[in-house]
Amino acid sequence: MPIGYTDEDDLMIMRKSGGKFQVVQIGDADDPAANSHIVLDDVAPGAVALCDQALVSAEEVICDSSIALAPQGKSLVVAASYSDGSRHLLSVDLHTGKRVQVSNILAQTHTHVELVGWDRVGSGI
Repeated sequence: MPIGYTDEDDLMIMRKSGGKFQVVQIGDADDPAANSHIVLDDVAPGAVALCDQALVSAEEVICDSSIALAPQGKSLVVAASYSDGSRHLLSVDLHTGKRVQVSNILAQTHTHVELVGWDRVGSGI
């Protein structure tokens, strides 16, 4: 799923591979496979979805409303769901891989958080 762009205008995507959520930078559009690389291999260790599982189907594991990439692709915020039913809002530095739990707001029952990217902030969503 596309999540934004780097400061070099390379596309950044989120994918699930081998049970991990990965941020991948897609390079040259003429040969994306040869010029792509994994920026962060495991965004939310142990997470089963980057979606509010109560609001989507079981097959849906990545939702754009649960991911916000900062301008220039340096960091992101994700709302991650875990197999025990817990949810965590994480801030991730894509250069260092450091993760910080932003808030326990998702631990409260029936709390829904929708993350919007910078591309939607000025558009009136």
